[in-house]
Amino acid sequence: MKSFIKKIIYLINADRIGPDIITTHWMLHIPFLMKWLCLKKLKKFGLSSEIRPGAYLDTCSKISIGEKVVIRPGTFLYADSEKDGAGIIIENKVLIGPNVQFYTNNHKFKSVHIPIFDQGYPKPEKKNEIICKEGSWYRDWETDRKSTRLNSSHLKLSRMPSS
Repeated sequence: MKSFIKKIIYLINADRIGPDIITTHWMLHIPFLMKWLCLKKLKKFGLSSEIRPGAYLDTCSKISIGEKVVIRPGTFLYADSEKDGAGIIIENKVLIGPNVQFYTNNHKFKSVHIPIFDQGYPKPEKKNEIICKEGSWYRDWETDRKSTRLNSSHLKLSRMPSS
């Protein structure tokens, strides 16, 4: 019974949003509760933005989302949970398709002779912050690691034509 209670307390206080957090995931289906949850958990959240059910946000306290942004199902925003780790900033009017993944930290890849599991993680650095600039567009199944200031000059990014 104690482990069940600990799990419920973890789920309520987790710095995450996603289908694996059952105590809050259902709120994403109800617009006013979704906005309340995002304002409570995220560093910044634009009221004209949405987090759709099925999206994952890890270390919400280091994620900022501007106005007119929709985080679609399958999208994964992972900010570094370490004290000096990087966050994610999504500026206004950024288009993000489903299943796009942003990670501010990843495994070390120093040697092909050492299993990846045993190589560990690099030291967290603020410089690994991801910034999605206003008006940029990300399509499905793109993964960005340790990028800075993503804008229309990046290959993984397109800019919507002006109308």
